Amino acid sequence: MTHIKKLTNLLLVTLILFGHNVGTPAIPRECVLNPDTLTQALPQDTLPELTVEKSVVEHKGKTDTYLITKEMRGDAREAGDILGKISGMHYNPLTKALSYLGSGNVKILVDSLERDDDYIKRLNPDRFIKVNITNFPSGKYSGYDVVVNLVTKPLYVGYDGVVIGETRIRPGHNNGKGRNISYWRGIVQATYTREKWNFAFSGYDNGGQEAERRWGEEVFPLNNYYRKNLKTDYSDPNYVSHSNTANFSLWTDYKISDSHSLSLGLFANPSFSKNVNRNMIISGIPEETATEELQTKRNSDHGSFARAAILQYRGKAGLWSIDASAQYTRTSVDRLSSVERSSFRIEDNRHLANDFVWGGIDLSRSFLDSRLGLTLSDHATWTRYTEKGIPDGNLLTSSKDFRNALTAGIQYNPAWNWGIGADIGFNIINSSYADGKSTNVTPRFGLNAMWSSSKVMVRLNYTASTFYPTLAQQQDFGRFTDSLIYSAGNPNLKPNLYHRISAMVNILRNLTISGEYCYSSNMIYNIAGTREGVRPDGINGYYVAFQPHNGRLSNWKANVTYNKTFNRKWTVSVSASVDGRRTVYENERKSRILPSYNWYLMYNSGRHAFQAYLSSSLESGLAISPQSVSWTRSDSYALSLVKFLFSHRLQIVAMWTMPIHMIKKSNRSELISKGYHRVSENDRYRRDDNQINLTLVWRFQGGSKTRSYSRRNESINIY
Repeated sequence: MTHIKKLTNLLLVTLILFGHNVGTPAIPRECVLNPDTLTQALPQDTLPELTVEKSVVEHKGKTDTYLITKEMRGDAREAGDILGKISGMHYNPLTKALSYLGSGNVKILVDSLERDDDYIKRLNPDRFIKVNITNFPSGKYSGYDVVVNLVTKPLYVGYDGVVIGETRIRPGHNNGKGRNISYWRGIVQATYTREKWNFAFSGYDNGGQEAERRWGEEVFPLNNYYRKNLKTDYSDPNYVSHSNTANFSLWTDYKISDSHSLSLGLFANPSFSKNVNRNMIISGIPEETATEELQTKRNSDHGSFARAAILQYRGKAGLWSIDASAQYTRTSVDRLSSVERSSFRIEDNRHLANDFVWGGIDLSRSFLDSRLGLTLSDHATWTRYTEKGIPDGNLLTSSKDFRNALTAGIQYNPAWNWGIGADIGFNIINSSYADGKSTNVTPRFGLNAMWSSSKVMVRLNYTASTFYPTLAQQQDFGRFTDSLIYSAGNPNLKPNLYHRISAMVNILRNLTISGEYCYSSNMIYNIAGTREGVRPDGINGYYVAFQPHNGRLSNWKANVTYNKTFNRKWTVSVSASVDGRRTVYENERKSRILPSYNWYLMYNSGRHAFQAYLSSSLESGLAISPQSVSWTRSDSYALSLVKFLFSHRLQIVAMWTMPIHMIKKSNRSELISKGYHRVSENDRYRRDDNQINLTLVWRFQGGSKTRSYSRRNESINIY
C-alpha cells in the first residue's frame, strides 16, 4: 500500500509539472466558456507554443468584453466586420448599419472617444485588441440601449485609411433633361497611431442635383380664393435642388498615462444649397375666370460655414473616472428666398449667425466588484443667435439661451444575467430675447431592467427626456413668404418633455420582438392660424400665419426583426414595423397608422472575394401634425454586387435599383385649417427606377506592429 501511495503521489507531481501536454484540467461547469451565456472561462496557457488564450468573453457589471481573436479578424476588412462577428451583433457592410440584439439604438466609440460612426467602422481591424459592450449606459450616453467601444492594442504603431469615390446615375429623364448624375461624393480618411499619440484626419465633399415634379391645390376660404399648381411633363420636373457640402476634421489624441488622456478636435464645414420651384399656376375666385401665370420660388443658402473646436479630458481621480469636455462652435449663413409672379414679388434675405459654447463633466465609479455603478453628470450650454437683414445689416431678431442639465445615475447588476438601473435629474433653461425672458425647469428620469438566459434576453426601458425648440422657432419675428402666407416664431414655446416606454425580447440572438409607446404634452407643431392686416398686395384683409405651438403627441410602434447567417456565406435580415401616431392641438387632431419593412439577402464568397445583395424596402414617409399628414406607400428593390481586388485593398460596389413595384404611389400631403386648405403631391419615389450607384473604395495601411511582453523569462506575443 505504501508503494502504491508513493506511485500515486509521483504521478500527481508529474501531472502538475507536465499536465499541459497531457490534457485539459477539469474546469467547474459554471466557468465553462459559452459565448451565448456570456459566462467567464478560466485563462489557460498552452505549451510549447506559449500563446496566451484568455477568455473570449468577460462579463463585469453591465459591460461585456470580447477579446478579438485571429479567427475574428479572419477575412475582416474593416472594424465593422469584426463587430458583425460578435454574438448578437449585426452589421451590414453595404449600408454600415449596426444593431445589437435587434436594437439600432447603438453608440459606437473608439478608445472611449467619439468620432463619426462611419469613420470608426472603416478603421483597420488589426489595430484593435478588444470590444467593450455596455448595456443601458448612463451619464452622457444615457438614452442609448448600448455603447460599443473598440479598444486599440497597447503600444500599437501603424497607419491606415481609405479613399472613397461614389456617384449616382439616373438614366433617361428620371432626373430631368441633362442631369443624369444626381449625386457625387469623395472621402479621404487617414489615421496614424504611435503608442501614446494618435492623429486622425477625415474629409469629404459631396454634391447633388435632384429633380422632381410637385403639384397640388391651395384654398383660402376666408379670402374666397384658390390657387392650383399644374402638373408638368415627367421629363420636365418643376422642382430642382442643388447642394454641395464639405466637412473636414482633425483630431489629436495623447495618452498621458494609463489613467489620463487628452484629445483636441478641429472642424470646418462649408456648404451651399439652392432650391428652385417653377410652377404654372391657375388662381382666382371660384366660379370666375381664373388667371394662369408662372410662379417661381427660390431658396438658397450662400456662404454657409461652421467651425468648431473640441477639447476632451479622460482620466481618474482616486476611484472615480472622469470624462470632461468643452466645445465652441460658430455657424453663419446668408439665407436668401424669393417668390415671384407677374402680379407681385417678395424677397427675404437674411444673415444668420449662431455661437455655441458647451461644457460638461461625467463622473463614474464602481462598487461591489463592479456590480454597482454610480454616475454623476453636469452639462451646460450657452448659445447666442442673431438674424440681420441683407444688405442693410439691420438687426431683425436675437436671443440668448442658457441650458443646464444635472443627472445622477445608479446601475445594479448582481449577476451576469440581470440588472436594473435608474437616472434622475433636471434641466434648467433660461432664455432672453427682445421683449422678455423665460425660465423652464423640466425633469430627467429613466428606469431600465434587463434579464437574460442562454436563449432569451428581455429589456425594459423608460425615459423622460427634454427636447428644445430650435433657436429660429423661438424668435419674436415674422415675414411674409407668399402673398397670403406669413411665417413667425414663438418666444412662448415650452421645451418638449418626451416620455418613452419600450420593451424588447430577443430570442436565440436572431429574432427580436420590440414595441414602444411615446407621449408628449408639449410637442412642437407648426400651426396655420388666421390673422388680419396689411398684406404684400397692400390690401388690409385676412392672411394665413404659420407659427410653432405646443401640442400633444402619442405614438406607438411594433417591430419584428430577424437576422441570421448560414454557413458563413448566406445572411438574411428582415425587419417589419407598424407605426401609429396621434396628434392634438386644441380642437384639431390627426392620426394615422402605416406599415413599413426592409429586408436583404447577402451572399458572401470569401474564396472569390465577392458579395451579392438583394434588398427591398417599403417606406411610409409618415409625418403628422394636428392639421396635416404626409405619407407615401412605395416599395423598391435593388441588386448590389461587391468585388474585392488586390488583397482586398480595392473594393468596387455597383447597385442597381430595379424598376419593379408592388406598391407605387406618390408622396401626398394634406393640410386643413380654418383659413387654409392644401393638398400637394410629388413623384420623388418614382425617380429612382433604374438608378445606378457606383462606389470605389481604396484601403491603405502600413507600419502595423504588435508588441510583446516578458513572462517567466519567455517572450509571449499577446496578439
